[in-house]
Amino acid sequence: FCWRMATIKEMKDFLRAHGIDFADCAERADLERRYAEGKSRVDDNACARLRFTANRAYWRGSFALAVRLYTEALGMGGGRSAKSKAQIYSNRSAAYMALGLAFRACEDAREAIGLDPSQLK
Repeated sequence: FCWRMATIKEMKDFLRAHGIDFADCAERADLERRYAEGKSRVDDNACARLRFTANRAYWRGSFALAVRLYTEALGMGGGRSAKSKAQIYSNRSAAYMALGLAFRACEDAREAIGLDPSQLK
């Protein structure tokens, strides 16, 4: 499949046929484009956007995408506060559980509780 020669409709059909939500791909591409333009500095707004997008992916059932986006948010620092980082770890833990990866979910849950004991999802 050649992406350069495909129309938008063909791309959407291809992604849909493989169980991938086009909206998630478009959001991901938009985030990557913004960071490629030199806006990759660590700031709370970018981290919050990643977290928001990850939350949307989770609620749509795109758990693998949610895990990737939560991981990126943590890689950016996860926000300034321990509570923010704990929330991201907690959310990623839930996404891992939805994927059936209990060991990783447990690791993230422990990390979240270590940062903020009130994170008992």
